[in-house]
Amino acid sequence: MSGKKSRNKGAGFERLIANMFAEAYGVSFRRTPLSGGWAAEFADAAGDIVCVEPNKFESKHGFSFHYCIECKKSEGWKFGSLFTESHMWFDNWWKQLEEECPGDKIPLLVFSQNYSPIWLVAKFDTLSGCPGARMTFSCNGEELVVVLLEEFLWG
Repeated sequence: MSGKKSRNKGAGFERLIANMFAEAYGVSFRRTPLSGGWAAEFADAAGDIVCVEPNKFESKHGFSFHYCIECKKSEGWKFGSLFTESHMWFDNWWKQLEEECPGDKIPLLVFSQNYSPIWLVAKFDTLSGCPGARMTFSCNGEELVVVLLEEFLWG
């Protein structure tokens, strides 16, 4: 896929995920801009998706939105490889997320490819209370959990 088509595909996926989070939590979420006027209001914005109504989120849910969300819409990976030794594609994504994630945020990786479900990966203790099927795997010595995004949002 060419550079422009790939960027458009990624941006469309990020908008979809932002809309899903907005629907689940009842507040606005947006793609994190590379630059822009409103971004200055959210100096702690990290990842691909940001909650643009943090005060409303906190008053509605009783806690602050403390996630750093990275989105990947990419072809060529196999879901089953997460449970084997050969998931370099994932290791690179997780490393990027952990490098970009501020210390006070919890990293969440949302990923998919064409004709596949949307998955969410987080550290094991982050998803310990998440209902539904959870699968664990190891990445660089760290235990991670993968669930369907819908189960995380609407459990």
